[in-house]
Amino acid sequence: MPVENAPAIANAAQLGIDELTRRTDFLRADETLCARLIDAYEAARVELPPSPHLEQQLYDGFFPTEDEVLMERFHLAPWEDRLTIVRMFKDQRLRKVGQRLIYFERPDLLTATERVRYENAIAGRIVNDDPENLWLTLPLAAAQLGELIESADLAQLLFLEEHRAHLAERAERAAQALSAP
Repeated sequence: MPVENAPAIANAAQLGIDELTRRTDFLRADETLCARLIDAYEAARVELPPSPHLEQQLYDGFFPTEDEVLMERFHLAPWEDRLTIVRMFKDQRLRKVGQRLIYFERPDLLTATERVRYENAIAGRIVNDDPENLWLTLPLAAAQLGELIESADLAQLLFLEEHRAHLAERAERAAQALSAP
């Protein structure tokens, strides 16, 4: 870590740049220590399998430099031009994120097949009742809402009942999406 980025609590920052440089050089020169530190790091490191969820895949590594430039262009471009930019990304994760953003903001720019694919994916996610889910699903939200209703006063009850109706309507739309041919 660069000295200038060290938090105020770091006592070593008070040693001065010359002493810090001397210590850094000393540690770097100790090849045995460096090898032991690397071995300890690798032994403690847990290799996780790639996540099936795009939201977590974004942390699986850096994006190519060319894609970083394209990301900037994507955010500055009008929606009508963004699909073309998305197709230029080298990293598949960025293509998926870009297409999702377009789906949520301008679904009319996607083909009917692409829109149906996203609607089905979303419907499948929100009606899933697997307790290992990483997100709030409709069944879990309905259960939590039921608990809130039990202890609600009249004003809260009216609001919560409206919310229950919204969740029921959303569940119905999801079921329709999943049952469509």
